[in-house]
Amino acid sequence: MGRLGDAARMAKMRARRAPFTDARDGRLKRKVRQAFRRFGGKPLTTTELVKHCYWFVGEEIKSWHRTNVSRVADTCHSDRPRDEPRAADHVVTTA
Repeated sequence: MGRLGDAARMAKMRARRAPFTDARDGRLKRKVRQAFRRFGGKPLTTTELVKHCYWFVGEEIKSWHRTNVSRVADTCHSDRPRDEPRAADHVVTTA
């Protein structure tokens, strides 16, 4: 028997695995889309998106909150219907 991760075994595992699906529609992705619908599709700053997505955190917003929201906003524009506003139109700010 070969090593645990030899090429033949890995090829067999990849063949059995289902193809990757789209990124899951998690809480942040839903909240970002909801924010754009709620504010009529106008461009939103990252700060506005963070406040909408992490309203329960209050004043304890961390840098990773901002990073996650910015990453989700960038991915949302590719899977939107054409009549919805683009999430990539958000303005990234540091404050």
